[in-house]
Amino acid sequence: MVSEIPKKVYKIVLGLIALSLSLTSVFATLSTVNLFSSPTNIQVGEFTEDPTNPNHFSLPLQINNTGFYDLRNVTITIEFLIYNATDRHIFMNEAFPLADYRALTSTPQTIRFTNNSFIPTTKYWELTTTTFNATFTIDLYYMFDLMHFTASYNRTLTNLGDFLL
Repeated sequence: MVSEIPKKVYKIVLGLIALSLSLTSVFATLSTVNLFSSPTNIQVGEFTEDPTNPNHFSLPLQINNTGFYDLRNVTITIEFLIYNATDRHIFMNEAFPLADYRALTSTPQTIRFTNNSFIPTTKYWELTTTTFNATFTIDLYYMFDLMHFTASYNRTLTNLGDFLL
């Protein structure tokens, strides 16, 4: 009879651990679905050039963390591609580390950069057959850094204006 007590305590402890892991998993799933199911929770705005400072650009970013956990080590990578039927050229690929985003908060932020970070390209592109693409990759850690999430947004630009060097 005495030897049964440690076995019962052991089973109760294992049961509590299993229950807590199951609840954590349920909350993590609900939180992840809540955060990443709405396209309005992570929004990337339009590029603008600073009218008072030429060659300085800004990109508004809005992250609405509707989940139960903080977003940590948030990084956005911006890549500009120019390509036509025969050639493809990357003229910017830069990562911008952002702040951590607390749970249940909405944080607007603006990324600022200059065209000094662009890889020079020649102006031989025929604009009628050339496509300009921008890829925004958002990389972050979630749920106490246990989940890694990456999302890429592609946008075709109609005009790069002063981005061409």
